[in-house]
Amino acid sequence: MPDFREGGGAGPEGAAWRAPESPKDEAVQEPEKGPEKPVISIAEELECGTFFDTTRGSGPGGQNVNKVESAVLLKFDLEKTNFSDGQKELIRRAAGNRWAKSGLIQIKAMTLRDQPRNKALARERLRDLVERALTPKKPRVETKPSRSQKERRLDDKKALGRKKQDRQTPRGGW
Repeated sequence: MPDFREGGGAGPEGAAWRAPESPKDEAVQEPEKGPEKPVISIAEELECGTFFDTTRGSGPGGQNVNKVESAVLLKFDLEKTNFSDGQKELIRRAAGNRWAKSGLIQIKAMTLRDQPRNKALARERLRDLVERALTPKKPRVETKPSRSQKERRLDDKKALGRKKQDRQTPRGGW
């Protein structure tokens, strides 16, 4: 019998070795699915609703700061995207005061000296905001304090009460 491990796992005919199919595998068929929607990444989704305005920034730039428009205002139109209504609401809540009533999310970036890097920074902030909004929150699991913790808390309360009692003047006076 030839050793199929040599030669990268190829069989005698040069084809990759496969386990023989069992008759059970043939009987199980997957249900037919309807036409699938193309999978769009978050980055592609964000690009379709994004446009920029540039202004002169108050950040770093030296003598150039009054001549060059290095600050970037990213405007993201949430309604032009294919996010579901529930996802759009989550993104609006995460945006907070960056969401305008016109339906645009506005992110300003002016911390860097040149416009392309500020654009990249604004895009990164928007992507972080959307990813944070769409990441499901981990539910809080309520826990009870253990018996030893309860006892320790009560012992500490009694000790504090005794300490305060000792500070008071005696009732009968000195």
